[in-house]
Amino acid sequence: MKSTVLFGACAAFVLAAAAASAQTETTAATMPADPAAPAKPAQAPWPEKSAATADPASPEALAAAVMATPAAAMAAPSAAGAAVTAPAAKADVIEAMRAQGQFGTLLKAIEAANLTERLKSSPGVTVFAPTDAAFAALPAGAMEKLLQPENAEQLRKVVLYLTVDEKVAPAQLASHKGALKTEADAEMTLGAAGGRVTADEATVTKDISAGNGTVYAIDKVIAPEGVELGAAAN
Repeated sequence: MKSTVLFGACAAFVLAAAAASAQTETTAATMPADPAAPAKPAQAPWPEKSAATADPASPEALAAAVMATPAAAMAAPSAAGAAVTAPAAKADVIEAMRAQGQFGTLLKAIEAANLTERLKSSPGVTVFAPTDAAFAALPAGAMEKLLQPENAEQLRKVVLYLTVDEKVAPAQLASHKGALKTEADAEMTLGAAGGRVTADEATVTKDISAGNGTVYAIDKVIAPEGVELGAAAN
């Protein structure tokens, strides 16, 4: 009888011990290894950042923004820049004389002598320009005779005599006295007295600044030696 009771007590003890061991394993499986650290939930690996999810300040986001910007918008000038325009080039001596409206006869003579482009393209030139009134004061028919084809060489000499192959500023002209070499390989005589500047026997009445030189209006037609302006057409 005593053996039966003892056997029953041992069996109960074994069953209780087995139940306690099972409970301990279950608890250990569900608790973190470090009691002070909470258990971390399982997570999937981080996905790669795209242009849409990247940090706005990250290099990936900046590169994506640049790629998304239209080329036309990147190349477009700013509002302030669009309002800036390059200054227009100043008129050359031929254009300057045309704009004055009082050198029509001289411009016609320059064109007939095939010197228009030469004066327009010269990097530095001075023209002593007789006005239309100065040409009108010549003897009747004198200019018409000079414009005839057989007198082309004489006409060319007159035009070149009125031209200096450098830009002479008004201050230089006023201080220059004596000979001034012209494009006709002849010298005109300059004078300055009492605020009056002369070129041979003509008086300078106006100075006109141009992009490639200076134009001086004169009140008389002048010419080199050997060219007769007073002879009317026969």
